[in-house]
Amino acid sequence: MYTSREYRRYYPASEVSGHLLGFTNVDDAGQEGLELAFDHWLAGEDGAKRVIQDRYGRIVQNVESIRPARPGRDLVLSIDLRIQYLAYRELKAAIRDQRARAGSAVVLDVASGEVLAMVNQPAYNPNDREQIQAATYRNRAATDIFEPGSSIKPFFVAAGLASGKYDNRSVIDTSPGFFKVGVKIFEDEHNYGAIDIATVLAKSSNVGMAHIALTLPPQEIWTTLTHLGFGQVTTSGYPGESAGLLPAYSQWRPIGIVTMSHGYGLSVTPLQLAHAYATIGAFGIARPVSFLRVEAAAPGERALEARCAANCSACSSRWWPQKAPASSRPSRATAYRARPAPRGKPPPAATRPIATWRCSAGWLPRASHAWPRWWSSTNRAPGCTWADRSQLPYSPG
Repeated sequence: MYTSREYRRYYPASEVSGHLLGFTNVDDAGQEGLELAFDHWLAGEDGAKRVIQDRYGRIVQNVESIRPARPGRDLVLSIDLRIQYLAYRELKAAIRDQRARAGSAVVLDVASGEVLAMVNQPAYNPNDREQIQAATYRNRAATDIFEPGSSIKPFFVAAGLASGKYDNRSVIDTSPGFFKVGVKIFEDEHNYGAIDIATVLAKSSNVGMAHIALTLPPQEIWTTLTHLGFGQVTTSGYPGESAGLLPAYSQWRPIGIVTMSHGYGLSVTPLQLAHAYATIGAFGIARPVSFLRVEAAAPGERALEARCAANCSACSSRWWPQKAPASSRPSRATAYRARPAPRGKPPPAATRPIATWRCSAGWLPRASHAWPRWWSSTNRAPGCTWADRSQLPYSPG
């Protein structure tokens, strides 16, 4: 009988990064998350040599080396632990305050495509094996799909701008406040009358979006959404990532097009949605999503024309979101979109509700320059949280 010392993984950030990093088994082989994705990189390779042994199995002589051992290599992630901790803390508080069942938040750097933070609730501690259960350890931000609701509307506006039929000065007549397609009637909260595209987004006008969507060929809408990354996995390489669902445009009918422009009839992951917003934030350049730190940003591919991206930015910067009165807030699940803050003014604590589904998050550029701003939302209306990277608190871990 004898004893031997063995080592096992320990995760100092515990719950804060549990979903992202994943965990290993007793043999130190990656089972989930980035531990699984980069197991081949971290594990190394055993060597091999020819030896002479005695009858007790003891090595008497080394004859020759067949293959040298290769130690595991270091891996430097793009995660900023300060932002990761802030996202974890704020999401956990929002889930608790709104009595939500689950939520996710993703933070991307629009300049490089790096993932700066990714958190989910409920969380688990990978150091506690009793907490490792399938319902708890899956990374919802990459694996779970949902209908995005009104958070899809800016991308349909982008399709309209890319078609050349609309620009940031185009006016949409939403009178008399409702729009009938077949037997279905789509309504706005109020009759907004003739409004420009920026106001269509600010008011989340269902009627305005229906007018825009029905004037565009289905193939053009599908092409824009596909270029923005919907209906396909990102380049992150995260294990188990879902591609979402974007139906083929040949199957679209008028009622389906209008419904889709309101965020229903298609499904996305929080990571996909954040990446699409980051593409608009990068003025039309879709950069690959990376969990590894990059020394120089990848050139990326142009998903939207420069003119279209500029018009999207112009539409986005022309309206200032207002917090909805408590009496007018819907009791159902509601998400929020952050807007660029005017120069010299503090950002708002919350913005007007514009979507009705789960959490998604991303970096959006400030109107005057490219300072990133973080925004997040959960599936029970927590509001919008803003942060400047230079002012984020350090994680106590």
